[in-house]
Amino acid sequence: MKRVLSMLMVAFFVLGFVGCATSPHATAVKIYLQQNNKPKLLKEAKAWVETEPQNPKAYMWLALAYAINSDYIEASKTFQKAFQMDSTLRDPQRIAQVYKIAGGTAFNVDGILTTLRNAAVQSAKQGDLEQALSFLDTGIWLKPEEPKLYLLKASLLRKKGDKAYIEVLRAGVQKAPDDPDLNYHLGVALKDEGRYDEAIPYLQKAAELKPEDSRVPFQLGVVYFEKEDYAKAVEQFRKALAIDSTNTDAWLNLGITALKTEDYATAVEAFQHYTALSPEEAQGYYFLAISLLNLKDEQKDQHLQDALKAIQKAIELDPENPDYYNIAGMVYKQMGDTKKSLEMFKKAQELERKQ
Repeated sequence: MKRVLSMLMVAFFVLGFVGCATSPHATAVKIYLQQNNKPKLLKEAKAWVETEPQNPKAYMWLALAYAINSDYIEASKTFQKAFQMDSTLRDPQRIAQVYKIAGGTAFNVDGILTTLRNAAVQSAKQGDLEQALSFLDTGIWLKPEEPKLYLLKASLLRKKGDKAYIEVLRAGVQKAPDDPDLNYHLGVALKDEGRYDEAIPYLQKAAELKPEDSRVPFQLGVVYFEKEDYAKAVEQFRKALAIDSTNTDAWLNLGITALKTEDYATAVEAFQHYTALSPEEAQGYYFLAISLLNLKDEQKDQHLQDALKAIQKAIELDPENPDYYNIAGMVYKQMGDTKKSLEMFKKAQELERKQ
């Protein structure tokens, strides 16, 4: 009886040992990873998958080998294969267990997300947007609160001309409501679609979350301008400029808004800053000339001289624009130079007929 029991124990031990046996390729993979031998790491990982094609862990290690060899697309495809075989691998703790090595962790969920993002960018550059979107969807499945995934997916969809990018950004905001970039881009997307009232709360949230970003009040200013709420538009453009006084778009839009409200002094200030920052942009001198032309104070003669210099600079930069000659004609007319005024108006008519 004792002999029978001892034989059963030996058999149990042998079966248990075999059942827990580790593939020699699995051991080699970890050794070559520690040695940073990238070619042999990839070779052994492929061999592991070939010998254990139903083992999702083997695919996880093969994906890691591809990633270490900078083949992000193959790495991402292999991660997808592993997740199809075992969906529980989306759990960060499970991932850490798979990649446990020498008391540490060789890879984690953030590493996988970086790999998927890199693969999406590479796929998009190669013109395969569907594959790129597939990789990003896998990333969102793994970590649905990661803002960068939604931002990149929305960018690719917008490039594709798919209006679904707005809903992707909205989904991102729902998962990460305090991310300033998601709120900002959703607000801008809604603004671009003319959905101004919907855009305002997201842009306001972005302004609260990222008060140092001049783009946010600038976009709010554009929204209020489109809503014809010019006082709020001016307020927002001023906020943008308080953050970044070199924001040329904010100076330009502040000036145009001031022209709308006939605040010519503010318009002059704005266009003077704009032309100083963008000296090769003809439109700045054109708007500056209009603003100076409409200033009504005791320095009228000086304003006319400055307006003439501004519009002459605009013509120098863009001599085929008839609008510039019309403004020049108006300046000369107010200066009392009828001959030059008529020359400018005639030139404007010639250009209009030609165009």
